[in-house]
Amino acid sequence: MSAAAFLEAILHEPDDVGHRLVFADWLEDHGEEDRAEFIRLQVGRDALHPADPRVRACLRRERDLLERHEAAWVGQLAKLVRKWRFHRGFVEEISIGAEPFLAHGAELFRLAPIRRLQLRNTLSLPNLLAPPRLAKAFAELLARVAVLDLNREYLGEAAGQSFINLPKMPRLRGLHLAHNALSPEALTVLADSPVLASLTSLEFTPSSQALEAVAVLLHSPHLHQLRHLSLGGTLAGGRMVGLLLASPVARQLESLSLGHAGLEAAGVAALLSSPLLARLETLDLSFNPLGVDGARALAGPSALEGLTQINLSRTGLGDEGAALLAESPLLERLRGIDLSLNQIRLTGGLALAAREGPVGLELLDLIYNPLGPGAREALRERYGEAVCLFNR
Repeated sequence: MSAAAFLEAILHEPDDVGHRLVFADWLEDHGEEDRAEFIRLQVGRDALHPADPRVRACLRRERDLLERHEAAWVGQLAKLVRKWRFHRGFVEEISIGAEPFLAHGAELFRLAPIRRLQLRNTLSLPNLLAPPRLAKAFAELLARVAVLDLNREYLGEAAGQSFINLPKMPRLRGLHLAHNALSPEALTVLADSPVLASLTSLEFTPSSQALEAVAVLLHSPHLHQLRHLSLGGTLAGGRMVGLLLASPVARQLESLSLGHAGLEAAGVAALLSSPLLARLETLDLSFNPLGVDGARALAGPSALEGLTQINLSRTGLGDEGAALLAESPLLERLRGIDLSLNQIRLTGGLALAAREGPVGLELLDLIYNPLGPGAREALRERYGEAVCLFNR
């Protein structure tokens, strides 16, 4: 079997990692040990919990291999796309403008098993897709994508309507619409669209004018498969928490991001006390002004018994907040916690190191905190060198 035949099998069934691993064996047998190792590393990492120490080791080795081989492994794709990312050993994610995607999409999908598309320059879509044959061709290309990223495209009404009116709806697993300019009326149309029916992941940032329309979106009858939700950047704080907890999707969620949401201690307390979020495993509260009161809420009783990962980066915890978390029952079940950028100094670091009782942490991120060498050494001794992260 040739390398071209293996690639054809991977392109035909891009989500079957078995093809990739068999190809890795073939590559190793034919003298391409680095390529084989890279594929195995990324496939293996994809199956690990984000806090698993092996993830960091994989990423370091992947970077080493890409420094030597990225140009060769990207190949002809580099001439067609702005940016790319490798997933599971191959380029699966690309960034490209709407017009070149339509013009070169067929070739792109012949070159790589592309599953994630960052579509840029979407203002041209209404004119670009006006001819029915081009709208049909565009829809057929999107049908091959699992994740569509339109973040920060400031998608307007006309471009959004172009998607809704495609002759064939893509079966997306992920839709990223953070920081766009959709009106309440457009959100109502989106909520009624079957494009939501296959989503397991949704990123969305409503404007302040469209905040109440979020309730309509979160009550969409099509979101029954949703498991991962990001509502970061809204600056709506407790109001957003209230809208979420009043929606049917709250019971489905396995991960929730409310970063940069203007969330304060009261909103955190509402989240932690809600039995509706019992399935939640990952919670992102980064870049919110939680402060010591927020840490106190986090350190208290919680209904989120399945939580294994929490991001508290830049939440104003300081030494007092770190000391409160050090005594929290939360640390018994968490596998990963991000406390970076929190002005945690010697006192807070030593409080975390003095934690008694069982702890399940596999990742304690303390990057950009002025801990000092004494606290760093105590933390290493308490949690282990592989768990503590002090610098990039």
